[in-house]
Amino acid sequence: MDPFRFHQYLTEKLRTLKEFLSISESMRASLDLPDMGEVTRWMAKRQELIGRIDRMDDEIRRIAGKPPLSGTEWPERLREEILLLYRAIEEVLQTVKTFDEECQKRIAALRNEVKAELQKAFQGMLTVRGYMGKAAHPSRFLDVRR
Repeated sequence: MDPFRFHQYLTEKLRTLKEFLSISESMRASLDLPDMGEVTRWMAKRQELIGRIDRMDDEIRRIAGKPPLSGTEWPERLREEILLLYRAIEEVLQTVKTFDEECQKRIAALRNEVKAELQKAFQGMLTVRGYMGKAAHPSRFLDVRR
């Protein structure tokens, strides 16, 4: 395995994860508005990046083979840089996880707010129906054509 190619893939993955984090932050801000159209657009962009990250992970696994840092033939400086990349990736993933948890809580709160509004509207509709009298239906046996 080419250690420089491996380093390049990890660097690209870190860059993509930072972009993913930025989109997650924007999505979280959109939930405070709440602008569901904007949230939906951010979610689509996130899904696109997830696909790209998954493809990167597959390629990294393909070229890595054995555990990547176990190769003693790699230059020490490069091994240290790769280790730093792994740590940076882990930090970004932890931050993304935090934003995702906040987004899930906010979405659940919005769902509950909408549910409460719908229940209130339904109760209002039932109240209005209660004040309305029964519609008068003509008797079946009367000749109403005359």
